[in-house]
Amino acid sequence: MRNYTQTFKSLVVIAAAALTLSACGGGGYSSTQEAAASPSSTGAAAGGTAVIGIVNPPTTLNPINPNDTASTQAISIMNDSLAVLNDKLEFELRLADSIETEDNQTFKIHIQDKAAWSDGTNFTTGDVEYTLKMIANPSVTSNINLSFIKGLNDSGKLDTGVSSISGFKSLDDKTFTITTKYPVEMTYFNDGFGGKVHFLPQHVLKDTPPESLDTSPYMQNPTVTVGPFNFVKFAKDQYIQYQANPNYYLGAPKLSGLYLKIMTASNLVAQIQTGEVDTNMDRTGLIPVEDFEKVSNMTNVTSSFSPISTPVSVMFNVKKMSDPKVRKALEMAVNRQQIVDKLLKGNGEIVDGMLPSTHPFFDSSIQPYAYDPEGAKKLLEEAGWDFKQVIKFSVPVGNKVREQASELMAADWKSIGLQVEIQKFDFPTLVQKLVSNDYEVGVITIPYTAEPSSVFNYFTPSSAMNFTGINDPKLTELIEKGAKETDTQARKEIYNQVQQYFHDNVPQFSMYVDKLMIVQSNTLKGKVGPDALNQLYLWEKTE
Repeated sequence: MRNYTQTFKSLVVIAAAALTLSACGGGGYSSTQEAAASPSSTGAAAGGTAVIGIVNPPTTLNPINPNDTASTQAISIMNDSLAVLNDKLEFELRLADSIETEDNQTFKIHIQDKAAWSDGTNFTTGDVEYTLKMIANPSVTSNINLSFIKGLNDSGKLDTGVSSISGFKSLDDKTFTITTKYPVEMTYFNDGFGGKVHFLPQHVLKDTPPESLDTSPYMQNPTVTVGPFNFVKFAKDQYIQYQANPNYYLGAPKLSGLYLKIMTASNLVAQIQTGEVDTNMDRTGLIPVEDFEKVSNMTNVTSSFSPISTPVSVMFNVKKMSDPKVRKALEMAVNRQQIVDKLLKGNGEIVDGMLPSTHPFFDSSIQPYAYDPEGAKKLLEEAGWDFKQVIKFSVPVGNKVREQASELMAADWKSIGLQVEIQKFDFPTLVQKLVSNDYEVGVITIPYTAEPSSVFNYFTPSSAMNFTGINDPKLTELIEKGAKETDTQARKEIYNQVQQYFHDNVPQFSMYVDKLMIVQSNTLKGKVGPDALNQLYLWEKTE
């Protein structure tokens, strides 16, 4: 039996001990927009107010349709999931106090007995069922695909005329089961459901027609939530304000308030220095590489590097760049060490594929292709490459280092006689070009999770995000086999084969993996970094 109960109980004991060390934060800010204050980490009420700086603005607060990483983070502050991911890419329990399975197909979940909505209403399996039905309703927009749950179609929706999900069963107010279409490993289950789904309050939204849910006032003003902080105000492109939830089931937060403050990268660094910002958000509050030294020398903060970072991928449209020898040559021609040393100031690494070296499924036995311009030119000649042909290189704007690295890479290609035309696009346009396979070579960053299929599924013909256009039955079979394998070691062996395929055939390679700097004010006590949002209720401010 797979059981997370013991892990969770240990965390509760630690958290409870920490909470007894000081008084919990009380009121602070009113929940009305008129009473909302400007973001500041000073002069707060008992418990203090912390400010997290972000560069990427959230676009929505809809729990079942988060459009971007920043929106997911903003939602997570006020809405817990059943499980959360820590900085070791391991799932820990949160709203659930146990997730068990005996056959890796029927999962029994027990909700925390004290779990309640911020208005005091008990959080029950009715809320879980309601949320799943809304996600699965064809009339509701949701980018959460639960197609692996029994009773849902390949789009994760209910078929016409079907009103219930056969894979969901409520046992009592706090216990339910989820049955999948096929056996899945626990990490797969939590990545796709336990750690992904944030819930909707049935008692607030039950009378809202499904077709009107997307535009419901709740989606702009989610005043009833089930997390450590309650929503106060969203000032678009400025900040989101929260106040502590005194009824939080893990104990009232020590802070009285919290802000996500939206700004440019240069302003983020400046406000870290002035003390207006306490910490930056992992992934969406990036500190520019050129400011690393400046920030590390600040006396009012401590800085470190996140253990989690994401490879920047070079994607090939295999329909237009069809010869693996050509793709391999283009990888060998790039001086990636120069990118790491010059642009990243040594704060990065080189890998071949979609996973960084810190990922549990990373195959360390595969060595990245070394920089070999002469070898690359020879491979191109063997492949019969026409050196008069112009390679159209699609690059997204907005990330200075990524743009500069792309320019260095193009220069490396030109140095061996290749003709290269850099075409720059805003991010949405670039994604559309990749989705429609309207490009030759492109650059994109794809976030990964603990579940390796989260990135490798991009390389299957059924994926709507098959950027490379690859359709190799051998690769598809391996990826699907890995997703359905329930033994962790066997899964690793399968995904090792997938990574070897990438190394041999090069539908993609990583330009670099950069390390992300995390900063923490000397007046902020608590854990920051990739899993900071899991620890918010334990944060406190000192003066």
